[in-house]
Amino acid sequence: MPRFSSLLAPLAALAFVAAPAAAQQAAPASTAAAAPAPAPRIFLRAPANGATVTGKVTVVFGLQHYGVAPAGIDFPNAGHFHLFIDAEPLAPGTVIPTDAQHLHYGKGQIEATIELPKGRHVLRAVLGDAQHRVISEQLVSAPVTITVR
Repeated sequence: MPRFSSLLAPLAALAFVAAPAAAQQAAPASTAAAAPAPAPRIFLRAPANGATVTGKVTVVFGLQHYGVAPAGIDFPNAGHFHLFIDAEPLAPGTVIPTDAQHLHYGKGQIEATIELPKGRHVLRAVLGDAQHRVISEQLVSAPVTITVR
């Protein structure tokens, strides 16, 4: 009496030979070009544009399609946040100064609490590279105007 496994051997060999041909037919050739990466976007999640605040102001940065890395870490498509207070944007490649109008968050922080004098203020989030240079115009947020009471 033949062993059961010896009867299955020819079927297993046939499946082994037929499988690569079937797999080749099932895999369609990809001729489409890869879609371009979405454009990066930087913004302030908080405070909201037009907000009136009292006391300390919590600033929450937002970033899409780009990464956050501490200052000094040169990682592709990544940078760290800066907050411009009542200051105009700088040209790409310009080193961001360190002063009361240009706050640096070089440890990779995505949120901060700051104190501002009473009055109207315009805030902007700016992403800087490992050497604190403005990366691009796309990585400068729209202005957010707040009033501190």
